Amino acid sequence: MEQIVSKKVQGTAGNNRSDYWGSTAQELAFLGQIGAATDSFNSFVNLGFLAGDHRYDGYRAGAKAVQLAAIGRKDEALAEVARMLSFPNLYLWSVTVLRHSLSWRALQGDPRFEALLNDPKNNEPLF
Repeated sequence: MEQIVSKKVQGTAGNNRSDYWGSTAQELAFLGQIGAATDSFNSFVNLGFLAGDHRYDGYRAGAKAVQLAAIGRKDEALAEVARMLSFPNLYLWSVTVLRHSLSWRALQGDPRFEALLNDPKNNEPLF
């Protein structure tokens, strides 16, 4: 697995698409390579993932939260989750997904994360 991720990192070096760096950060963090994951995360942030398009503010906050959680910056990740949940909820970041997706496992079980998921205002239907 580590070789696969290393090939991906080599293949995306110089790539200016932040979504590549975001997913690479998460993969490296899962492999325990926090230094490399943090570097990839910084590339993700510096490239301004979907910057300027406010229709994607909730999605952008969620993507940032996943990456922050993966590299161990839980306090910042939880702040982004709270911000993300304040936007109209996309199916991608629904409370159900947050509870069960492996992408969120770094936060699952944290009492602060669970409190956000159990907050009635974050479980209201959109319509």
